[in-house]
Formats: sequence, structure tokens, C-alpha cells
Amino acid sequence: MLKEDPSENSLVRRFVKDNARKVRDFVNRVTASFKKEKTTSRNPDSGTFTMDGPTGEATSEDASVTANGPGLPETTCRVTKTGSVVGEGASVPGPMGRIMKEGTSSPEISHVQPIGKVHVSSGKLVVCDPMYLDDAPVLSRSVPCGSHQVLLYLEEESELVAYGEMKISNDPVVSWHPADLAGTRRSSSNVSAFPVDTGMACFMDQESRSVFYAHEQEMEEAYEGFDYAVDYLGEQFHGRDNPADEGCVIQPYPDKAANMVLFTTGFGDGIYSCYCGHNAEGKLVSVVMDFDIIDD
Repeated sequence: MLKEDPSENSLVRRFVKDNARKVRDFVNRVTASFKKEKTTSRNPDSGTFTMDGPTGEATSEDASVTANGPGLPETTCRVTKTGSVVGEGASVPGPMGRIMKEGTSSPEISHVQPIGKVHVSSGKLVVCDPMYLDDAPVLSRSVPCGSHQVLLYLEEESELVAYGEMKISNDPVVSWHPADLAGTRRSSSNVSAFPVDTGMACFMDQESRSVFYAHEQEMEEAYEGFDYAVDYLGEQFHGRDNPADEGCVIQPYPDKAANMVLFTTGFGDGIYSCYCGHNAEGKLVSVVMDFDIIDD
């Protein structure tokens, strides 16, 4: 059943990441406009943030933010004239940032597959194993509404999906931060991560989840013994238009925009993390799932 939660055993897996992954997504936790010369904010979960700058609106030339906290190395970012916070000390594991920039010109990537566009109506993005939508992780920060292309980056030798990206804008990414996924457990390095137990993952809007629930109920009432995960989601994937693709778009009702973009996850099951890419103004332009295929 789609609503069945994964077992406890599937969630308890070894999750080893390098020190770079200790960087937490603190972009949304800092206020860019302040009235004092120095403002310090403390939070037991996210650590301590100190902002230095003049009275009034901060600018990139004269304001900075330094973060310290549990499991969080000291990281400095700048505050732009628009009030956005752009991380400069933040990093991502391995070559991911470079590969996202180089695309097919990267020696680690054989090709990039555009799978289709995910419809975002609420600004709340779900990233999860599509067979387990109950309590699925939701990105803590808002995502621009609209239809965003999903790209799969296939590793050169294995032809497995190394990264799944939801591309919001073509603006260059100048900084990456681990995504904060509400409703997930944290790894030993204090990074949000989501479990995969079926070798599949997906991007979808939070409002679309209720549409899939309604469709599931209709199908199970119409067909005795109908298993929605296998008989509908699985069949949609295996019957996709291009069998060479590692993913597909599933839209239960042609007259409704609600959909999910579903795809395979590297070597299969595991616990995987997401990263948010920001442009020079600090706006979110990319969300990437890392399936631990490509090492340093």
C-alpha cells in the first residue's frame, strides 16, 4: 500500500558523510535587515548567528554573517543589497557543485536526461520514496511555484543515476547548502536525509500528495486487490514512453496539473541527502538529490 510506512529497519542504515556535509542550511534562519551594529541570535538546534554591519539595510559590501553551532563548522556568508544571505564558506560533498555546473562536459557524467517538469502549486516540495508518501519529507524553505524541469545525471561507467536535480532557474549557482528536510532523521553529521526502500525517489508538491491519495482510493475501490504502488505507480514507470529514461512523469488526472516526477536512485536503497543551490542574489535556483555514486 502507498500509505504503509517503511519499517524501522529500513531507516536505520549507516550514513557516513565527509566533514563538508556538516554545514547546515542556515540561509533562512538569519534576518538580513537589522537595527544594531551587531545582532546575535541563538537557537539550540541551529547554533549561534552573529551579524555585523551598519544600522539599516545590510549590503554585500559592509555586512557578514558568521555561524557557529553543534556539528556546524564556522561558516561566513554575505548579505546582499536585497536582503538575501549568500553562503561563502558553505560547501557540498565531493565534486557535486562542479558537476552541476559542467553537466555533460564533466568526465564523471555520461549524459544528462531531462525527464519532465514537476508542478509546484503550494511552494512546499516533497522529496521521498514515492511508495511511502505518508509523512514524506518536505523542504523547509519555500520553492517558487510553477513547473520545474527535473534532470538526471548518469555516471559515466555505471550509467546509474548519480544526481537528480529540480532546476528552478538557469541562473548560475554560486553557493550550495544542505537542504533542511522537515520530518526526517538526521545523520551522524547532523544533515537531513530521507530513506529510500524501493530504489526510487521523486519530486512532487505537497498539495499533489492529496491528489494521489484520492486516486489511490478510487483505484482500490474499482479493482479488488489493487496494489496502488505496484499496479499503478510501478506500471506507469515500466510503461514510460522512453524505456531508456531512468524516470518518468506521473499525472493521475489529465485535467489536473498535480503530478510527480519519479526516477531510480543510483545503486538503489539507502539514505540520501538533498542540497539547495542559490544564485548571486541568494535565491533558490536548484534542488539536488545526491545518490552517493560519485566520490571525491
